[in-house]
Amino acid sequence: MKKLLDIELKENTVGMAVLLLRLGVGIMMLVHGIPKLYILFSGDIQFPIVMGMSATF
Repeated sequence: MKKLLDIELKENTVGMAVLLLRLGVGIMMLVHGIPKLYILFSGDIQFPIVMGMSATF
């Protein structure tokens, strides 16, 4: 039983796993955020009216 739980990880393996995790999260954030940037740069920005407050006075 002790041999099943005894896992030796090399430093390179952990580093590569963390790198892949960070790249994956970064790619997902880009996929989520790029369409929002296109809307921002197109100039067609509309702010919602929340609780009676709008973008104009």
